[in-house]
Amino acid sequence: MAIYVNFEGLANASNDVMSVKSKFEAEMQTLETIVNETTVNDWKGPDADLFVSNTKAKLANLKEKYNNFLMELNKSIEDNAQTFKETQNRNIRMQD
Repeated sequence: MAIYVNFEGLANASNDVMSVKSKFEAEMQTLETIVNETTVNDWKGPDADLFVSNTKAKLANLKEKYNNFLMELNKSIEDNAQTFKETQNRNIRMQD
């Protein structure tokens, strides 16, 4: 039984993950900028500073976890692509 693997589809999936990662990082940067600007004009004092500090820590934690997830997902896609290629090559060699 033959198994058809769309290697281009796997490569596209890998590129899509990196695209999502890039968009996420841009949105996180925008959110961090908004949080930083909270105390510039709108809200001042220790409560505001604590809010900004806590929010930035939560954003950093979320960013790290999400980026790690995306990197693991991308690695898994790339590993699967490599495994499929090796299996395909081995099956071709066995038929010769």
